[in-house]
Amino acid sequence: MALAPPTPKCVKCQSTMVETGAFVLQHADDPDPSKAIKVKAWTCSKVSCAHVDLYRA
Repeated sequence: MALAPPTPKCVKCQSTMVETGAFVLQHADDPDPSKAIKVKAWTCSKVSCAHVDLYRA
């Protein structure tokens, strides 16, 4: 999973993407917080596309 570029572009339609959420991924069998991955969700600003990408925070 890559870091987000300063202004991500949609891979489907090349429109600007907007940050729509952030969360932490953690393995169920290893709850060690130091191994958790912070992730941000980005959604295409074009309503008819609505493509979502996840990037490391």
